[in-house]
Amino acid sequence: MKIQNIYALSFLFLFLSALSLKAAEQEISIPKDNLILRGGLEWRICPKDKPIKGNINNLKNTKIYHLPDASAYKRTNPENCFKTEMEAIEAGFRKSLH
Repeated sequence: MKIQNIYALSFLFLFLSALSLKAAEQEISIPKDNLILRGGLEWRICPKDKPIKGNINNLKNTKIYHLPDASAYKRTNPENCFKTEMEAIEAGFRKSLH
């Protein structure tokens, strides 16, 4: 493969990654005051009145919500928080399988 093709593919990959990150940033609905550092990473905390965590995976094009009693709840870093399951479903999220 020619070097120009490798550079072009690398640029395209970086460009698409940046677009994906920008889309993810726009969907985050959690206020900055609800952020903590855990393991050197920024984690978002859902407020007590909206305990359901909404998680968006742009690579898989999925939106999943996690209830507080779900096994994956504690390790989920949410982009959205919901008061009710119906609110999550109306926003296009599906219930987690775990």
